[in-house]
Amino acid sequence: MKKYIYSFLKEDIPRGHLSYNPTKTSLYIFTIVFYLLSFFQPFGLSTLESIPLIILTTGYSIISVLGYSLAITLFKPFYRPKWTRFHEFLTYNTAFIFIWAYINTYSYFCFNFLFTQQWLDLKNEIIISEDFYLKTLYYTLGTGYFIYIILRIYDISFSYLNKNKYDVSNNELKKISFLKKTAPTITLTGKNKNESITMDKASFVCIISKGHYVNIYYFCKNSFNLKQEIFRNSLKNIELQLLPFSFAYRCHNSFIININLLKSVYGNSYKSYARIEHFPKKIPISQNKISFMKNVIKEKNKS
Repeated sequence: MKKYIYSFLKEDIPRGHLSYNPTKTSLYIFTIVFYLLSFFQPFGLSTLESIPLIILTTGYSIISVLGYSLAITLFKPFYRPKWTRFHEFLTYNTAFIFIWAYINTYSYFCFNFLFTQQWLDLKNEIIISEDFYLKTLYYTLGTGYFIYIILRIYDISFSYLNKNKYDVSNNELKKISFLKKTAPTITLTGKNKNESITMDKASFVCIISKGHYVNIYYFCKNSFNLKQEIFRNSLKNIELQLLPFSFAYRCHNSFIININLLKSVYGNSYKSYARIEHFPKKIPISQNKISFMKNVIKEKNKS
């Protein structure tokens, strides 16, 4: 039994676009928590008048976002090449613990210092009690797992739909040689031992330089999941390894992108950014590269 549980937790878990977009996830969490608390009004909230109810509901919703953000910051899923069920379990349960602690601290402050007696129901003069702490724990865990399941279902569904869109896009771009099944693969290496990765050319997304390390983003084979590898190397050395591949374009001192995934360019002649397909972050563009990338967009729109 223990061996089965261990192997289950060590398995790599698929991650959709929300895993790489904490801002969007935070917005969803805030909205869901706010509406759930407003509708159900658990652990004595139904006895409060409208002003303290809004203050608590809004505060609890913000706390939920803070707890999630803190857990994500601690476990850093974006910088892990492998993300297992154990990582997922640890991250979200840590978030639930933070949220529960913050909720009780915030509630104690509100009921003892912020709210006037006129705002509180006479039947419920003191809500903070041992019973209240237990109720907040149950509701935090219940609401947390409910939101996790909802976001997980949405994430998987969204990724599946976009996988189909990505396949259609590939079919339309069959004339581009790097997307053909017969195309050669890319092999990138780092300075440390065992730092090597081989991928299909169609899987390459972008590379970001961070100090003495580079973050390599790519799609898993036969999957839409965006993955990341971190190698100890300079972007210049990686660029040399990518010289045979014309689609690998260095648009900035810290970025190399798959130019064929370029979706849009925005900004002005002094400061511009690019968006590439299926990658959540904006990518800065050097001034001397702006004109070329805008021309790429124009050519894409013509075809």
